[in-house]
Amino acid sequence: RSLAYASDMSEERVLYGMDAESHAKLMAKMDPESVQKAIEWIIEITGEPLQDLYPGLKNGVQLCKLLNKIKPGTVKKFSLNPNHVLVQRENVQAYLNGCAALGVPNQELFTISDLQEGKSIPSVLTNIYALGRIAQVTPGFDGPRLGVKYTLTLEEQEKRNKKKAEEALKKFKMAEIVGKAMQSRRDDLEREKKIEALTDRRTNEERVLKRKLVKGRLTEKEFQQCIDKINAQYEKDVANPEQAQIDIGSVVFGMDYEHQKKMKEKMDQEDNFLAAESIMDWLEEMTEDPIDDLHKNLRTGVVLCKLINKLRPGYIKKIDTRAYTSLRFGPSVSRDNIKLYLEACERMGVPRSELFTISDLYDAKDIAAVMKNLEAVRRMSAITLKAPALVTVSEPELLKKPLTTTTTTTTTTLEGTVSEPQLPQVEVLPEPAPPPSPEKEAQQVVVVQEQVTQVVEMEQPVVTVIDQPHELVIEVPQIVPVEEVMAPKEEEPTKKKSNFTRNLALGVAAGLLIGAGIYYVAVKKPDLPRRVFDKVLGFFGRAEDEVSARS
Repeated sequence: RSLAYASDMSEERVLYGMDAESHAKLMAKMDPESVQKAIEWIIEITGEPLQDLYPGLKNGVQLCKLLNKIKPGTVKKFSLNPNHVLVQRENVQAYLNGCAALGVPNQELFTISDLQEGKSIPSVLTNIYALGRIAQVTPGFDGPRLGVKYTLTLEEQEKRNKKKAEEALKKFKMAEIVGKAMQSRRDDLEREKKIEALTDRRTNEERVLKRKLVKGRLTEKEFQQCIDKINAQYEKDVANPEQAQIDIGSVVFGMDYEHQKKMKEKMDQEDNFLAAESIMDWLEEMTEDPIDDLHKNLRTGVVLCKLINKLRPGYIKKIDTRAYTSLRFGPSVSRDNIKLYLEACERMGVPRSELFTISDLYDAKDIAAVMKNLEAVRRMSAITLKAPALVTVSEPELLKKPLTTTTTTTTTTLEGTVSEPQLPQVEVLPEPAPPPSPEKEAQQVVVVQEQVTQVVEMEQPVVTVIDQPHELVIEVPQIVPVEEVMAPKEEEPTKKKSNFTRNLALGVAAGLLIGAGIYYVAVKKPDLPRRVFDKVLGFFGRAEDEVSARS
C-alpha cells in the first residue's frame, strides 16, 4: 500500500493509491534549491526569520510585509497578530490583491486554500517567483533579485496589454461585420425562399383545382372564381413577402441549399407531375376517396391505411380517424397512422430502399420518396406468377377423334378473392399421322403438328395446348400463394461461405487488438496493474477506516 501524508489544518490526512501518486508528483515540482532561494529572498527583504513556506507563511503576515517592502503602501491594512483562522485568511487575501495590483498575472496566483490548508504549496512557490520577477521592474525597488533577469517594465507591459486589447477589439469589429453580412445574406435567402414558396403554393393550388375540374368536383364558374382568388392573394403576398403567412421551414446554406434546389427541380419535372396524377388516380380507384393533393390527402395516413387493408384485408386492424377532426391529437395520430402503414409495407415485402420516413410525408420533406413507395406498392398489387408448368395427359383415346375443348382456369389475386375467367376455345386438329418407326423416332425430337397459344391480359394466366403424335401436353401457369411469394429466399452456399470468412476475419482482428492491448500494458505501462491494485486497496482501506470511526 502506497501512502502519502498531507497537512490538513492541525491534523494529518492520509492519502492512498492514485491520490498519493498525484500528491507525490505535485510535490516533485518543489525543487529544494528553488524553495531555499525563495526563503532566503523573503528573509533578506523583510529581515524576519522564516523556516519554511508552510506553515511559515500560513498567517499571511510576512507576505503582506514583503509586498510593502517592494512597493510601500501596497497592502494598507492587515493584522500583525492573527489568532483566528478567518483573520489569517483575510491577510492572505490582502496579499493576493496586492500581487494583482503590482501586475502579477492571474495564472500565477494561488487560492487561499492552497496556502491555508497546504493543498498546493508548489502554486505558492510559483507565485513568489512571479513576484520576484515583477519586483525587478517595480520603480523604487533596489533589493535582491529572485529568478532570471527581467527587464520588461510596467510601462512596456501596459503597452503590450493595450496592443492586445486593440487587436481583440479589431477582431470583435471584424466578427461583427461578418455577422451583419451573414444576417443580410440570410434575410435575402429567406425572402427568396418565401417568394419561391408562394409561387409553388399557387402552382400546386392551380393543379389541384384543374384536377377537381377534370374529375367533375368543380364547375367552370367555381374553378374561375378560385383561380382569380388565388392570383389576387399571390400578388398581395409577393408585394410584401415579410408579412406573408407561409411556413418556409429553416433557411439552409451551402451544400444543404444546393441539395434542396436539386430536389425541387427534380419534383418540378413534367414526368413527376404525370406520375403523381397516375398514382392519385390509382389511389382513388383503390380507396374510393377523392385524392387531389398527395401531401394534403395522404398526410393523415388514413388513406394509406385503407390502401393496405384493400390489398391485405385485416393487416391494419384499427385506423385512427381523429387526424381529421382533432387539433390536439392530429399530428401524433397522423404520424402513428403513417408508421402503421410503413410497418405493413415491410411485412408485405416492400424493400427498405423503397420506404420513406414519417417526416418525408408529414412535413413534405421528400414527396419523391413517397411516390417511389406507392409505385412499389402498386407493382405488388399485380398478380405474381411463376414459370409455366407442364401437365401431361397420356390418354390415347383423346387423339383418336377430333377434340374441341374449353379451358377454365382459377386465378388467385393478392386480395384473396377468386375469379374464374373464361378463356377462348382451343381447337385440336383431327387424328394425327401414325407414329414413326423406331429408327426415325430416335432421331426425331418433337414433331408439333400445330400449336395454338392464347395470351390473355396480365391478370389472367397463359394457357398453351400442344397436340403431339402420342400425347396431349397442356401448358398451364402455376398460381403462387402469397405466403410463398413473401417467404424469404434461402441463402446460397457462397453467402454462407462469405459469412464464415467475414466472421473469421473479425475474430482474427479482435485477437490482434487484444494482443496489442496486452503488449501495451506489459511493455508501455507496466505500473498500470499495480496502480489499479493500489486503488482497490485504497478503497477498502478507506472503508475500514470509516467502519472503525463509526464504531
